[in-house]
Amino acid sequence: MKTWGIMLLLTSIFIPALFLNSTQAGEISGTLNIAIEGFPDSEGYAMVAVYGSEKAYDEGSPKIVKARVKVEDQKSLTTFLIF
Repeated sequence: MKTWGIMLLLTSIFIPALFLNSTQAGEISGTLNIAIEGFPDSEGYAMVAVYGSEKAYDEGSPKIVKARVKVEDQKSLTTFLIF
């Protein structure tokens, strides 16, 4: 679980740069793929959240996006579109 949290924290640090480089409104400028492996079994869901900064994460500020992803084969893959 600790590795899981660290990965999400690191993701939250680097995400703002992706949003700063967005193109005209409505155009997709890229994707963010988050793969998590090593779940003890294939039951349940992975909860993934992206914050605007490390400070926002530490303060519990609202998430930019979030997803609930089914765990399959002891892993999950989440894809967010970047506008």
